Amino acid sequence: MPRVKPPEPEFAAPPEYQRTTYQQGTYGRPQVHPAATQPVVVPPPPLQSRTGRALKWTVSALLIAALGLGSWQIADRLLGPKDTPKTPEATPTIVTDEKPVAPKPVSIESAHDFDPLGNGAEKPQAIPNAYDEDPSTFWHTENYATADLGKLKSGVGLVLDLGKVQKISSVDLSFLGETSVELRTAPADAESEPSMPDQFLTRASKTGSDVTLKPTGPVTTRYVLIWLTELPANDGGFRGKLTEIKILG
Repeated sequence: MPRVKPPEPEFAAPPEYQRTTYQQGTYGRPQVHPAATQPVVVPPPPLQSRTGRALKWTVSALLIAALGLGSWQIADRLLGPKDTPKTPEATPTIVTDEKPVAPKPVSIESAHDFDPLGNGAEKPQAIPNAYDEDPSTFWHTENYATADLGKLKSGVGLVLDLGKVQKISSVDLSFLGETSVELRTAPADAESEPSMPDQFLTRASKTGSDVTLKPTGPVTTRYVLIWLTELPANDGGFRGKLTEIKILG
């Protein structure tokens, strides 16, 4: 008879593995050491470094200076004077050896009486006495009933010919008695002597016994008219007496 296999034995299940608190041995295994942790350097905030602090103080100082300057300018405009006087610049003094040229006497080449509004003659024979450099001699007019020549004419006088066009700066006249007189000159470009009083240009006028007649501007002429407009009392009437004429150029 065949053999019947006996039943296999039943084995109980092994108990569940329990973790213990002890570490497994290192036998046969290399021991692993934990890596050393390097300290992490935390950078300071941007303006907390030395360079940042220096930059911050520099900017602060510049801002304070700018504010102070702006405040000063505003205060100066509001409180200061509106117009500040400027200091005058010193004008350099130019020293020259040139001296003003003194006026020189102008000679009279000839002279004649001038009475175009009357009878045409006023004692022509005595005319040289008016510029002979002798104060005791004189040229005189006709005798008139009033100081204004009897209201017959506006004046009488002498025309002096200088020989050529010359510069006139002043004319000195000496009279016997208070006389009103005008200095008149022909235009510089006149080709001949004017024949009427209004063709001469009036340069100056004055009243006195010793008068100096000065033109208000530069004058060049050849013909000079000494025009008497009011006469002093003389010889029982009114007559002009001219003792000296001196022309300066």
